[in-house]
Amino acid sequence: MGIVVACVSVAQAQSPAIFDRVQPGVWSSAGKYLWPRPTAVADLPLGARNIVVASPDLAITTRVTDIELTLVDRNNPTRFAQTSIPVSSLAEVLWARDSSAFALTQSDGGWVGTWSVKVHRLRSTGLSEPEPGRRALADFKRLFPRCPDEYPNVAAVDWLDGSSRLRLVLEMPCHSSCTHMCRMAGYVVDAEGGAVIERLPEAEVLRGWKAVIGARFRPK
Repeated sequence: MGIVVACVSVAQAQSPAIFDRVQPGVWSSAGKYLWPRPTAVADLPLGARNIVVASPDLAITTRVTDIELTLVDRNNPTRFAQTSIPVSSLAEVLWARDSSAFALTQSDGGWVGTWSVKVHRLRSTGLSEPEPGRRALADFKRLFPRCPDEYPNVAAVDWLDGSSRLRLVLEMPCHSSCTHMCRMAGYVVDAEGGAVIERLPEAEVLRGWKAVIGARFRPK
């Protein structure tokens, strides 16, 4: 009997575990980070990813599996039946407080970049997908003209006025030969069209946005 129990215990220990718990936001303190730790390869979960993130009003559920994000409206189960959003390993969801939209910040190249953000706004028949960072990105690159070949990271850190405005952090990659490596700035933008409403220098972001930025910008 003892041998049988030991064999069962070993088999259970070797069974892959489902990764189903969100982590604290790395870009936004209110964000839900969808991977165990910072790196896509070294921190690969043993089992599948299956994470549920509910909207603030609990009416919408987002489910994140290994490669896609799907939504379910508990009051209208067929509303998002045909909706599937590709999602990278390193990604973060930030719901608007009024539950009418969420921002998805994700990387196409691991922890060191490149990170980009897209807003997914809930409509009666599905989703619209504005990209709120384009104008801010163009402005940010003008600030650092000596880094013409770099593609800065763009991340959502906070919603304002329900879901009408969005706070973004833009950051030059920290792994390049760019003389402005790791420099960053904050932008308040129109969440629908991306018009820049305000630009804040790095010192003001670290001081004034301390409550909303995530662990990536906190002192080590």
